[in-house]
Amino acid sequence: MPVKLNNNYDLSKHVIILTGATDGIGKIVARILAGFNPKKLILPARNKEKGNNLLEYIKSSNGHANN
Repeated sequence: MPVKLNNNYDLSKHVIILTGATDGIGKIVARILAGFNPKKLILPARNKEKGNNLLEYIKSSNGHANN
């Protein structure tokens, strides 16, 4: 069953560090968190190619991403 998210969260003053974001559930969570416009969303990646793919995925999903 899909879960409906509450858009009332204000993450604009929060710095979030999310590990495991290049694959699976972490990738989806990263996209969702980026949509809440946190002050910073730090997504460390061991593999540069996967990190770049994640950045493009987030940009294409909501347009809120930079290096």
